[in-house]
Amino acid sequence: MPKFFIDSSCISQNSVTLFSDDFFHLCKSLRKTEGDFIILCDKKGFDYHAKIVHIENDSASLEIIEKYPSYTELPFEIHIFQAIPKGSKMEWIIQKNTELGVFSIIPFDSERCVSKLSGKEEKKVTRWQKICDEAAKQSGRSTLPKIADPMSFDEAVCALKQHDIFFVAYEGSMHHRLKEVLLSQSPVKSIAFMVGSEGGFSPQEAAIFDEMEIPTITLGNRILRTETAAMAISSMIIYELGDVN
Repeated sequence: MPKFFIDSSCISQNSVTLFSDDFFHLCKSLRKTEGDFIILCDKKGFDYHAKIVHIENDSASLEIIEKYPSYTELPFEIHIFQAIPKGSKMEWIIQKNTELGVFSIIPFDSERCVSKLSGKEEKKVTRWQKICDEAAKQSGRSTLPKIADPMSFDEAVCALKQHDIFFVAYEGSMHHRLKEVLLSQSPVKSIAFMVGSEGGFSPQEAAIFDEMEIPTITLGNRILRTETAAMAISSMIIYELGDVN
Protein backbone atom coordinates (compact mmCIF):
# COMPACT_ATOMS: atom_id res chain seq x y z
CA MET A 1 0.00 0.00 0.00
CA PRO A 2 1.45 3.45 -0.90
CA LYS A 3 3.02 5.46 1.95
CA PHE A 4 3.07 9.25 2.21
CA PHE A 5 5.04 11.30 4.74
CA ILE A 6 3.27 14.14 6.53
CA ASP A 7 3.86 16.38 9.53
CA SER A 8 1.74 15.46 12.54
CA SER A 9 0.69 19.12 12.75
CA CYS A 10 -1.19 18.62 9.45
CA ILE A 11 -3.65 16.25 11.13
CA SER A 12 -6.86 17.99 12.20
CA GLN A 13 -9.75 16.06 13.72
CA ASN A 14 -8.70 12.81 12.04
CA SER A 15 -8.44 14.40 8.61
CA VAL A 16 -5.52 15.31 6.35
CA THR A 17 -5.30 17.13 3.02
CA LEU A 18 -2.58 16.39 0.47
CA PHE A 19 -1.35 19.08 -1.92
CA SER A 20 1.35 19.67 -4.56
CA ASP A 21 3.71 16.78 -5.24
CA ASP A 22 1.90 14.39 -2.89
CA PHE A 23 -1.41 15.13 -4.57
CA PHE A 24 0.08 14.65 -8.04
CA HIS A 25 1.70 11.36 -7.04
CA LEU A 26 -1.48 10.11 -5.39
CA CYS A 27 -3.97 10.99 -8.08
CA LYS A 28 -1.96 11.26 -11.30
CA SER A 29 0.83 8.71 -10.89
CA LEU A 30 -0.90 6.12 -8.69
CA ARG A 31 -4.36 6.95 -10.07
CA LYS A 32 -5.99 6.64 -6.66
CA THR A 33 -9.63 7.65 -6.40
CA GLU A 34 -12.18 8.41 -3.70
CA GLY A 35 -12.68 5.36 -1.50
CA ASP A 36 -9.11 4.05 -1.91
CA PHE A 37 -6.82 3.56 1.09
CA ILE A 38 -3.20 4.63 1.67
CA ILE A 39 -0.75 4.81 4.59
CA LEU A 40 0.38 8.12 6.06
CA CYS A 41 3.49 8.44 8.22
CA ASP A 42 4.23 11.32 10.62
CA LYS A 43 8.03 10.73 10.59
CA LYS A 44 7.88 10.25 14.38
CA GLY A 45 7.24 6.52 14.49
CA PHE A 46 3.50 6.34 13.79
CA ASP A 47 1.61 5.22 10.70
CA TYR A 48 -1.98 6.05 9.81
CA HIS A 49 -4.38 3.96 7.76
CA ALA A 50 -6.28 6.58 5.76
CA LYS A 51 -9.16 6.66 3.26
CA ILE A 52 -9.47 9.14 0.39
CA VAL A 53 -12.83 10.86 0.88
CA HIS A 54 -12.71 13.76 -1.57
CA ILE A 55 -10.57 14.83 -4.54
CA GLU A 56 -10.55 18.33 -6.02
CA ASN A 57 -8.50 19.91 -8.79
CA ASP A 58 -5.36 20.37 -6.68
CA SER A 59 -5.95 18.59 -3.38
CA ALA A 60 -7.14 15.34 -1.83
CA SER A 61 -8.88 15.05 1.54
CA LEU A 62 -8.35 11.89 3.60
CA GLU A 63 -9.97 10.45 6.70
CA ILE A 64 -7.74 8.70 9.24
CA ILE A 65 -9.16 5.28 10.08
CA GLU A 66 -6.47 3.98 12.43
CA LYS A 67 -3.22 5.10 14.06
CA TYR A 68 -0.57 2.56 15.03
CA PRO A 69 3.17 2.39 15.79
CA SER A 70 5.48 1.75 12.86
CA TYR A 71 7.90 -1.15 13.17
CA THR A 72 10.03 -0.51 10.10
CA GLU A 73 12.90 1.31 11.84
CA LEU A 74 15.99 -0.19 13.45
CA PRO A 75 16.25 -0.15 17.28
CA PHE A 76 19.46 1.90 16.91
CA GLU A 77 20.73 4.64 14.61
CA ILE A 78 23.34 4.03 11.91
CA HIS A 79 25.24 7.11 10.71
CA ILE A 80 27.50 6.82 7.65
CA PHE A 81 30.36 9.28 7.13
CA GLN A 82 31.07 8.81 3.44
CA ALA A 83 34.01 10.37 1.61
CA ILE A 84 32.54 11.92 -1.53
CA PRO A 85 33.07 9.58 -4.51
CA LYS A 86 33.17 10.60 -8.14
CA GLY A 87 30.26 10.49 -10.57
CA SER A 88 26.90 9.09 -9.49
CA LYS A 89 28.27 6.64 -6.92
CA MET A 90 26.96 8.75 -4.04
CA GLU A 91 23.43 8.35 -5.36
CA TRP A 92 23.78 4.56 -5.26
CA ILE A 93 25.23 4.68 -1.74
CA ILE A 94 22.37 6.86 -0.50
CA GLN A 95 19.63 4.82 -2.15
CA LYS A 96 20.78 1.39 -0.99
CA ASN A 97 21.71 2.35 2.55
CA THR A 98 18.40 4.15 2.98
CA GLU A 99 16.65 0.94 2.00
CA LEU A 100 18.69 -0.90 4.63
CA GLY A 101 17.56 1.49 7.36
CA VAL A 102 20.39 3.97 8.06
CA PHE A 103 19.54 7.13 9.99
CA SER A 104 21.82 9.65 8.27
CA ILE A 105 24.57 9.97 5.68
CA ILE A 106 27.25 12.61 6.10
CA PRO A 107 29.38 13.39 3.01
CA PHE A 108 32.89 14.63 3.72
CA ASP A 109 36.03 15.66 1.88
CA SER A 110 39.11 13.48 2.11
CA GLU A 111 42.67 13.83 0.85
CA ARG A 112 42.20 11.25 -1.92
CA CYS A 113 38.71 12.33 -3.02
CA VAL A 114 38.54 12.92 -6.77
CA SER A 115 35.49 15.15 -6.32
CA LYS A 116 36.52 18.15 -4.20
CA LEU A 117 34.26 20.50 -2.26
CA SER A 118 33.65 23.71 -4.18
CA GLY A 119 31.28 25.51 -1.82
CA LYS A 120 28.44 25.02 -4.31
CA GLU A 121 27.11 21.66 -3.10
CA GLU A 122 23.61 22.91 -2.24
CA LYS A 123 22.00 21.61 -5.45
CA LYS A 124 23.83 18.31 -5.11
CA VAL A 125 22.66 17.83 -1.50
CA THR A 126 19.09 18.69 -2.53
CA ARG A 127 19.23 15.99 -5.20
CA TRP A 128 20.75 13.49 -2.78
CA GLN A 129 18.01 14.18 -0.24
CA LYS A 130 15.33 13.64 -2.90
CA ILE A 131 16.87 10.27 -3.80
CA CYS A 132 16.92 9.41 -0.10
CA ASP A 133 13.28 10.39 0.38
CA GLU A 134 12.16 8.32 -2.60
CA ALA A 135 14.08 5.28 -1.36
CA ALA A 136 12.57 5.68 2.13
CA LYS A 137 9.05 5.73 0.72
CA GLN A 138 9.69 2.77 -1.59
CA SER A 139 11.10 0.65 1.23
CA GLY A 140 8.33 1.47 3.71
CA ARG A 141 10.46 3.51 6.13
CA SER A 142 8.69 5.47 8.86
CA THR A 143 11.35 8.21 8.99
CA LEU A 144 13.18 10.16 6.33
CA PRO A 145 16.96 9.83 6.75
CA LYS A 146 18.96 13.04 6.67
CA ILE A 147 21.63 13.81 4.09
CA ALA A 148 23.90 16.30 5.85
CA ASP A 149 25.80 19.17 4.28
CA PRO A 150 29.32 18.09 3.28
CA MET A 151 32.01 18.40 5.95
CA SER A 152 35.76 18.73 5.92
CA PHE A 153 37.80 15.72 7.04
CA ASP A 154 38.56 17.30 10.43
CA GLU A 155 34.89 18.16 11.02
CA ALA A 156 33.83 14.63 10.10
CA VAL A 157 36.35 13.02 12.45
CA CYS A 158 35.13 15.14 15.37
CA ALA A 159 31.45 14.45 14.57
CA LEU A 160 32.16 10.72 14.25
CA LYS A 161 33.26 10.54 17.89
CA GLN A 162 29.94 11.90 19.17
CA HIS A 163 28.26 8.51 18.84
CA ASP A 164 28.07 5.51 21.18
CA ILE A 165 30.11 3.29 18.88
CA PHE A 166 32.34 4.68 16.14
CA PHE A 167 34.99 3.28 13.83
CA VAL A 168 36.66 3.64 10.44
CA ALA A 169 36.78 1.04 7.67
CA TYR A 170 40.44 1.03 6.66
CA GLU A 171 42.13 -1.54 4.44
CA GLY A 172 45.38 -1.09 6.35
CA SER A 173 43.85 -1.96 9.70
CA MET A 174 45.46 -4.73 11.71
CA HIS A 175 43.68 -3.94 14.97
CA HIS A 176 39.98 -4.75 15.10
CA ARG A 177 37.26 -6.80 13.52
CA LEU A 178 33.80 -5.32 13.16
CA LYS A 179 32.15 -7.77 15.56
CA GLU A 180 34.60 -6.88 18.34
CA VAL A 181 33.81 -3.17 18.02
CA LEU A 182 30.05 -3.70 17.86
CA LEU A 183 30.01 -5.85 20.99
CA SER A 184 32.24 -3.49 22.95
CA GLN A 185 29.30 -1.56 24.38
CA SER A 186 25.68 -2.24 25.35
CA PRO A 187 23.05 -0.92 25.07
CA VAL A 188 23.73 1.06 21.90
CA LYS A 189 21.65 3.93 20.57
CA SER A 190 23.89 5.22 17.76
CA ILE A 191 26.61 3.68 15.61
CA ALA A 192 28.74 5.75 13.26
CA PHE A 193 31.38 4.66 10.80
CA MET A 194 33.58 6.30 8.18
CA VAL A 195 34.30 5.07 4.66
CA GLY A 196 37.02 6.47 2.42
CA SER A 197 36.88 7.46 -1.24
CA GLU A 198 38.08 5.43 -4.23
CA GLY A 199 41.70 5.87 -3.16
CA GLY A 200 41.08 5.06 0.49
CA PHE A 201 42.60 7.06 3.34
CA SER A 202 46.07 8.54 3.17
CA PRO A 203 48.76 7.54 5.72
CA GLN A 204 48.39 11.01 7.26
CA GLU A 205 44.66 10.50 7.77
CA ALA A 206 45.26 7.01 9.19
CA ALA A 207 47.70 8.55 11.68
CA ILE A 208 44.97 10.95 12.83
CA PHE A 209 42.69 7.99 13.60
CA ASP A 210 45.40 6.59 15.86
CA GLU A 211 46.00 9.94 17.54
CA MET A 212 42.29 10.40 18.26
CA GLU A 213 41.87 6.80 19.41
CA ILE A 214 39.34 5.95 16.70
CA PRO A 215 39.21 2.20 16.04
CA THR A 216 39.96 1.09 12.49
CA ILE A 217 38.42 -2.17 11.32
CA THR A 218 39.13 -4.63 8.56
CA LEU A 219 36.41 -6.08 6.35
CA GLY A 220 38.43 -9.14 5.39
CA ASN A 221 41.08 -10.05 2.88
CA ARG A 222 39.42 -8.30 -0.05
CA ILE A 223 39.30 -4.55 -0.67
CA LEU A 224 35.76 -3.35 -1.33
CA ARG A 225 34.85 -0.47 -3.60
CA THR A 226 33.74 2.66 -1.78
CA GLU A 227 30.16 2.21 -3.03
CA THR A 228 30.12 -1.36 -1.69
CA ALA A 229 31.75 -0.83 1.69
CA ALA A 230 29.03 1.20 3.45
CA MET A 231 26.29 -1.17 2.33
CA ALA A 232 28.30 -4.19 3.48
CA ILE A 233 29.00 -2.63 6.88
CA SER A 234 25.36 -1.57 7.40
CA SER A 235 24.22 -5.09 6.57
CA MET A 236 26.72 -6.61 9.00
CA ILE A 237 25.65 -4.24 11.80
CA ILE A 238 21.99 -5.09 11.29
CA TYR A 239 22.75 -8.82 11.26
CA GLU A 240 24.92 -8.66 14.39
CA LEU A 241 22.75 -6.37 16.52
CA GLY A 242 19.33 -7.35 15.22
CA ASP A 243 16.47 -5.73 13.36
CA VAL A 244 13.72 -5.97 16.00
CA ASN A 245 12.40 -3.10 18.11
